[in-house]
Amino acid sequence: MTVEDHPAPLKDLELFRRFRLDEELNAITWPSGADLAPEFLYEQASRGADSGGSPRRRSNRPA
Repeated sequence: MTVEDHPAPLKDLELFRRFRLDEELNAITWPSGADLAPEFLYEQASRGADSGGSPRRRSNRPA
């Protein structure tokens, strides 16, 4: 499975912002029914770093 299997909540910023943490599943979920486990997200981020990609990080600098 890859991020491409759940593209809508990851590509549409407005939909992405509607995520919720499902404490029972221990996963991030969206109203569409898509859900992503923390382990999956970590694996995908690690692959990006291993392949020379860099995940976007939020800056801690004041705007």
